[in-house]
Amino acid sequence: MRGMPSGVEEGDKLDADQAKHVLSRAAQMTRPYRGKVWLSVVFITLYTASILAGPYLVKWAIDEGLTPPGDVGVLNTAIGLYIGVAIVAYFAQRQAILQLATVGENFLRDLRNRVFAHLQRMSMPFYDRENTGVIIARMTSDIDTMQELVQMGQMNFVSAILLLVLALVLLSLASWQLMLVVLLIVPFVVIASIKFQRDSNRAYLAVRGRIGSTLSGLQEGIAGVRVIQAYGRQRVQTGRFADANWDLYGAHMESVKIQAWYVPVIEFAGHVSTAIAIGVGGWMVTQDIVTVGTV
Repeated sequence: MRGMPSGVEEGDKLDADQAKHVLSRAAQMTRPYRGKVWLSVVFITLYTASILAGPYLVKWAIDEGLTPPGDVGVLNTAIGLYIGVAIVAYFAQRQAILQLATVGENFLRDLRNRVFAHLQRMSMPFYDRENTGVIIARMTSDIDTMQELVQMGQMNFVSAILLLVLALVLLSLASWQLMLVVLLIVPFVVIASIKFQRDSNRAYLAVRGRIGSTLSGLQEGIAGVRVIQAYGRQRVQTGRFADANWDLYGAHMESVKIQAWYVPVIEFAGHVSTAIAIGVGGWMVTQDIVTVGTV
């Protein structure tokens, strides 16, 4: 870094055991709100089931309601159920977001209070050794990052896991051969996810370090503005802050580049798996390898 040293030391990086310990402590802090946590899981499950029910209802409507000779009653029933499922999905997702937001904000409030109380108990030599910007970064950017995790992050994670499991169950009931073909794309997604996890972890540590250095430069520049002006060091100090700010920009752009390659890979894998399912499934039907409507 050109302006100031990074605010992230090697000791700040967690190994697997330390990460498990941190997650365990975080889970303990959510115990007072576990009722709402389980309620949100119920709503997420209901929302995921509603998503999967939609395509099945479309299949049922086509197979039983539109395919000759057709059945208008089945078609009307499928349409009514589809509308009902869409309504259920809307309210289930809304309630899941509300419950998770309540739990997340309570968790973050408790965490901020605990961190601030801990800082108040630290000795004066601690503040002589530690970088002020790093301390502020831990109270601000670190907790803001956790806000994304404990709210929308965990909802997306639970929903994705349930969607994957339930989709595999339904696909296996329809055709276990087709399920195995679709699963061929999974190893590539797993490899990409592992690489993304490693790269994003390094990028996050770099961003946090740059934030700490930038905040330190800002705090020191404002606190010592009289001395800076007295010795005519305004341009030097401004240049140092500009360098630190530019390095922060670079660290953020590196994290954006990591996300920019990972998200398209996942989207591409989804499109490829869909194409494989349609292509192979259609071929299996034409060859009488699978019977349509076995679900």
